[in-house]
Amino acid sequence: MLKYLPKFLVLIWLILVFSMITLGQETLTEEDYPMNIKKYELSLMGTSSKISPRIVIKMDNNWEILLACLSEKTKDELKDRGIRFTDSQIMLLQAMRLLEVKRERLKTTMPILGSVKMRSLRKKMRDLSLKIEPELRSDVDAFKTELKKIGREENMYTLLFSYTLDELAWKPFFEKSLIRSFGITSENPFWTGVYWACYPPREFLCGTNKMDFKEVSFAVNWSNVLLEEMLKGFYRANLKMLYKDYLEYGKIVNDDLRKELAPYKIFDSSGNLTVPIIEEKEDNQLYLKCKSIAVKANQLFLDNVDVKSLIEEYKFYDEEKAVVVSYHEWMWEYMDYLEERGIVKKPFAFSNPSEAEPKDVGTLMFVIKRLTEQ
Repeated sequence: MLKYLPKFLVLIWLILVFSMITLGQETLTEEDYPMNIKKYELSLMGTSSKISPRIVIKMDNNWEILLACLSEKTKDELKDRGIRFTDSQIMLLQAMRLLEVKRERLKTTMPILGSVKMRSLRKKMRDLSLKIEPELRSDVDAFKTELKKIGREENMYTLLFSYTLDELAWKPFFEKSLIRSFGITSENPFWTGVYWACYPPREFLCGTNKMDFKEVSFAVNWSNVLLEEMLKGFYRANLKMLYKDYLEYGKIVNDDLRKELAPYKIFDSSGNLTVPIIEEKEDNQLYLKCKSIAVKANQLFLDNVDVKSLIEEYKFYDEEKAVVVSYHEWMWEYMDYLEERGIVKKPFAFSNPSEAEPKDVGTLMFVIKRLTEQ
């Protein structure tokens, strides 16, 4: 047996060397990281111009490059793998902040999470939802009671998610510098924020489209199951006209606009808005109830999540990306849990998208009215 010992030691040495070389490398399989980008859930939180990451990652074989560079690669290593590219491609991906380029080393900075990581992260955020829900319960109950008082109980899902958790609760992240400003600047002329991909997609998720003006914001709660054409009335030009009329007259007077948006039932026969209008002032009880939940939810999230561990475990490029992706997953898991417990109910447009009419989509809109300096 001793005569085989040297060969055995050589084998052990080779295994150790190989392990050191591959340590920390992302092993991609088709089952975990499909090559087809259409199989992923793509999300953007931020602001983009006409040249957005949504467009760039689908150009040429940019997606193939980004997947390959989840584990740092050199240009020669890409060539050895048969992955074609041009220097201009690499420069564009770098300019769009999707790829880090350090000399010959290329590393994807866009969060791309395969099935193994997503199952793990969603389980972690699900467990967190169950843990902190009891601490939010009294505030959510008070919010629900306030909605009943003002006849807005049917808007609970949208106002809890889109306004409270997906609007107010983000503010402390910015104040604590965990997330940077999402404004277009000379340093980031194309887009700002976080753009990420997850596989597999969630069966249901929702988000918020919002157009901000100085005094007012018009927001619409959307979902991935809602037919896109149902939202066609709430495009940018229409929202601008809504704002202009509302600011100048306090109601909608533009005849063409009223005609186009009439099926959505967001105003009465006189043009007065019938959607929820939240005034952000300290004597507005609905605003105070939303704010209380948002502040507490943010603090509980940060108290129970180790951001550095998230970066390490899920290979996020930085703190901002770890917070944005993880908090979104927490929001969705939390809302799912509340729905399971019968505390909230999905809007009809979400639960029955094939049967939804424009008026059902109209219930997904709300207005935020803020105080301005005189």
